[in-house]
Amino acid sequence: MRGPAGAASWDQAFTAISASLTGARIGVLASAQLTNEELYLIREIFQRTLGAQVTTSVPAKAGYSDDFLIQADKNPNAMGAALVGLAGPGIPEARKILDAALNGEVDVLWVMGHDLVEICGEEPARELSKILRLFIFSGTNENATVPLAHWVLPTAAYVEKDGTFVNCHGRVQRIGRAFAPLAEAREDWRMLLELGRLLTGGDPAPEVLSSRKPHHIFQALAQSVAAFAGLNYEIIGLEGRNAALPQAVAS
Repeated sequence: MRGPAGAASWDQAFTAISASLTGARIGVLASAQLTNEELYLIREIFQRTLGAQVTTSVPAKAGYSDDFLIQADKNPNAMGAALVGLAGPGIPEARKILDAALNGEVDVLWVMGHDLVEICGEEPARELSKILRLFIFSGTNENATVPLAHWVLPTAAYVEKDGTFVNCHGRVQRIGRAFAPLAEAREDWRMLLELGRLLTGGDPAPEVLSSRKPHHIFQALAQSVAAFAGLNYEIIGLEGRNAALPQAVAS
């Protein structure tokens, strides 16, 4: 893990980042590579508690599609992001948030796994690194954005955490931790819970911040998002269960 002064601990990162987020104008480029549980925490902490602009609508090169089983969108949880409310109508595109940051209308930018150099070009990405009060990158792999970020937070890959995705047909499916996170890396849901608790302190906070495990977060998600109503990890099981898709998404 790296901060403005070099190598740092998670405690140092949380303390510095939470202090900078309070009262700031925040933009978050979240990722449809994250689980439903993590996307829900992002919504509750950043969008609803901090009033941030949050999106998973980040341009990416389309992959091969056979119009049957293989999808052009290689994000495993694009449907989940839409159901949680971080993609689709009314949600800003990544370019809009980046333009606002370049115009001085965003103080803090958090990029989750994406490469800004690919999205907006090297010069704009370097300019963002200069003008932002705080520029955070969290993710699993090195890319051209990492050297430009003020804080770099290592996060776990999908095989290193528990959670759920929603496939392109609207089926909620579980993923299971096969390996422990590498070195200092932490699961995004664990990082988000700890940061959320620091941010809210004694103030009114989303009840989900009292969670300790992904299945607790999913319970809060199921109570809040109609598409997941009535589901839990036991019901989803090994075969998955269909989400109750809104008509606009189902069609």
